[in-house]
Amino acid sequence: MFPLIRRMGELFASRILFCLLVLWVSLGAKPTSAASEPVGKAESLKGNVAVEREGYAGPAAVNDPVYLLDKWQTLDDSGAELVFVDESRIQMGPKAFLEITEYLYQPQEKVREGLVSMMSGKVRFLVQDLQDYKQKRMQVKTQTAVVGTRGTEFVVWIVPPDITRVLGISHEIDFCNARMPGACVTVGPNMTSEVRASVAPTPPTVAPPEVIKEITKGVEKAAAAAPAPPPPPPPTPANVTQSYDPTVSIAK
Repeated sequence: MFPLIRRMGELFASRILFCLLVLWVSLGAKPTSAASEPVGKAESLKGNVAVEREGYAGPAAVNDPVYLLDKWQTLDDSGAELVFVDESRIQMGPKAFLEITEYLYQPQEKVREGLVSMMSGKVRFLVQDLQDYKQKRMQVKTQTAVVGTRGTEFVVWIVPPDITRVLGISHEIDFCNARMPGACVTVGPNMTSEVRASVAPTPPTVAPPEVIKEITKGVEKAAAAAPAPPPPPPPTPANVTQSYDPTVSIAK
C-alpha cells in the first residue's frame, strides 16, 4: 500500500511540475514582436522584393512599414529604397540581402544609432548628418567589414566570396576589417577601398570614372531627403508697407 501511495505522490508532483512549465512557457517564452513601432517605410520598389519578419515572409509593397530585425531581399533586376524615420535612406540594388539589426531614434534626447547587417549585393546609404545630436552613429556590417559613419553617403558592395568594397560619395567613412580590431582606414569622397577576410583594408585610392560607374551601377542615386518647409513669415504690422530690397538674399 505504501509503495502505491508513494507512486501516486510522484505522479501528482510530476503533473504539477508539467503544469508550471506550461504556464511559464505561455507567459514568458511566447515569441513577441521585435518592435511595436515602425522605424521606416519602403518608399519605392522595383521588380521582385521580399521582406521577412516575425509572422510574415513574402512580397513587399510600396509604403510597407520597416521594422527592427526586418530582412529585406531583392532579386535579379530589382531594387528597393527604404527610408528611416530620421530621413536616412537605403537604396538596395539587385540581389541584395540585408537586416535592420539595430535602430534607435530619440529626437528629444538627440540620439540616433543604427546597424545594418549586409549579407549580399550592393547598397547605397544616405545617412543624415544630424548636426546637433549627441549620438548619431550608423554602422554597416558585412561578413568581413564594418563601415562607420555619422552622416554621409557611400556604397557598400559585397563581391563573392569574401570581398567588401566601399565607395565614398560625400564626407568620410571609417572602413575596418570586422575580424581585426584597429585595422581601419578613412575613405573620403570619390575614394574606394576593399577588405578581405583576415586582411587589412587596402589604402584608399581616388576612383576613376569607370570604377565609380561600376560600383554605383544599380544604385546610381538615392533620393535626397525632402527639406523642411520654411516657417511662415511674421504678420505685417498694420499701416506698414513692405518693400523689396534686391541686395538682400533670402538664400541661407
